[in-house]
Amino acid sequence: MLSSYRINWDALLARVVYRWHWRLALGAALVATALGIATGLIPPVWRGEAALAVEAPPGATVTADGRPWPARLYAGRHTVIAALPDGRTSSADVTLAAGETLALTLPPGLPPPLVRPLPPAAPGTRVGLVWWADGAWRAASTPLAAPLASDARGAQATPTPGPSQTVAFGARGAERLSTIDAYAGLADQLHQGERLLEAVYLPSDDRYGDGGLGVVEVRGWDARPATVPLSGELSLVRFAPDGAALLLGERTPAGGEQVSVARRGAARAPVVAVPGSVTRISWSDDGTAAVLHSRDGDRLALTLVRLGPTLAAATIAEGQATFAGDLMPLTWRAGELLWVAPDAEGRPRLWAAPLQSLIPEDRGPLDARALDALPDGTLRVLALHEGRLVVGRASSEQAEGIVLVVEATIPGMALADDLAGIWHAGELLVQSQAGVWLVTFPEKGGG
Repeated sequence: MLSSYRINWDALLARVVYRWHWRLALGAALVATALGIATGLIPPVWRGEAALAVEAPPGATVTADGRPWPARLYAGRHTVIAALPDGRTSSADVTLAAGETLALTLPPGLPPPLVRPLPPAAPGTRVGLVWWADGAWRAASTPLAAPLASDARGAQATPTPGPSQTVAFGARGAERLSTIDAYAGLADQLHQGERLLEAVYLPSDDRYGDGGLGVVEVRGWDARPATVPLSGELSLVRFAPDGAALLLGERTPAGGEQVSVARRGAARAPVVAVPGSVTRISWSDDGTAAVLHSRDGDRLALTLVRLGPTLAAATIAEGQATFAGDLMPLTWRAGELLWVAPDAEGRPRLWAAPLQSLIPEDRGPLDARALDALPDGTLRVLALHEGRLVVGRASSEQAEGIVLVVEATIPGMALADDLAGIWHAGELLVQSQAGVWLVTFPEKGGG
């Protein structure tokens, strides 16, 4: 009853339902359909079916988009996970097209990694260049800031750079490489069984007839030390992994660096001239090839050098230096070099150069911070994936690009833009401006 009017609520409700019932029913149906699609209860049949063949380790529980496998899949993005009872997992995000058939292999995955920071050699220093040589990681530490020299009146003069300190971390523990430091880096050493090879720079001496430039003395190739005369200011001394060759760098009048190779019982031979300075050398395991990382200002160039059976060199990449320590994601596999570098449009891609031709080949898109070739030829990568630093395998079985199969997540590191790494013998070294870390995985599941 409202004033003098009487409202019949039953009749009003009946009129509303009669007039609007089809709209309410349609709205409810649309909501139910949206919920069904979102939860997967209603498959997206309009996308078209796609086929996926999954190969997983024995005993693994496989799921696709959270549902038990096997399951019917349609075109679109899907997440496939294989979980083992011991906690190891591997996963991949794949994008399928209608009518496509994809074969996906999920490995056992890796156990949780052991992450250890690599300490500097002394207080007030930071780890700069790190490389693998003589069965160990060699880390050169430099002062955080150059001390200021003072004159007799106490006035500060030109900053004086402090000396570098080189430490090897390996099977023999932590070992200070005093020979390299004593010669201000113009020296190298390498063990060959019980024999120690050493190459050191000796200043000018009349008995050498070196024209005032000095020589490099090599001890261990023969019973008596061998001397290699120089033709310019020495800037680089580095043994090949097998000790059969020695790379030497000399400054050129144009401001670059001339790299040559010396061998036991043979005359020194020029290899290549590079702009700027060689900051890193990445050797193949057999010592028959190397990549020279040369920096000129903020530009980094990669030069592939083949030492045998004939000498050859070619520049394979150049661009902005973006990674700490001038690292570049690269590895060696079956007579070729593989590396990741941006294309002309700045997109990261996988490249390869056979040692026979030294001509780069584009192998497809891949964004990785480190590369390693497994014994079966599969590429293992370090990558930034969905806000995580992960280790995984790169599979090229999909036509649209390389599929990343994630095997483990590495914790405890800042995801910096300059982060990159090197693999050697299953051990991963990761470096950025924030620090340097060694990452190892227990043997279980590490294949």
